[in-house]
Amino acid sequence: MKKLNWKLIATVALPVVGGSVLGRVATKEASEKYESFKTPRFSPPSWLFPVAWTSLYTMMGIAKYTFDNKEKPKQRQQMGNFFYYTQLGLNFLWSPLFFKEEKRGIALVDASFLWLAVVSTTSIYNKHSQTAGKLMLPYVGWSAYAMYLNYATWKLNKDY
Repeated sequence: MKKLNWKLIATVALPVVGGSVLGRVATKEASEKYESFKTPRFSPPSWLFPVAWTSLYTMMGIAKYTFDNKEKPKQRQQMGNFFYYTQLGLNFLWSPLFFKEEKRGIALVDASFLWLAVVSTTSIYNKHSQTAGKLMLPYVGWSAYAMYLNYATWKLNKDY
């Protein structure tokens, strides 16, 4: 029987569990109100968000694990960690800002910095592991799309 890779499990569990718990707590009270919002033309159905985010969090964790296990200078590992944990923190902050606190403009600022941190993480990862870099690419695209949705929803619902 093959031994469980606890480091991989923990690295994937952090974004998946953290994002799921924070997302659920933040949206629990706001979901009914959000359903009454005007939404942008290219909004996906609400059931897609947990599916997309769970997939992205899983790929993000695997990318981090892959990056961590490549030989590189210590400074490059520290830079990768800085951008990874920065984007993860900004990601975790977004749902409470947008839903719970109803600070959609501030959430948009957060989403903008999040996208920059995701791009930076992806760039650093790609220099040391093309696999890690490629695993982050859907997250780059989705975070740009989420920024658009945040902006459009904020503009369409200024009266809320």
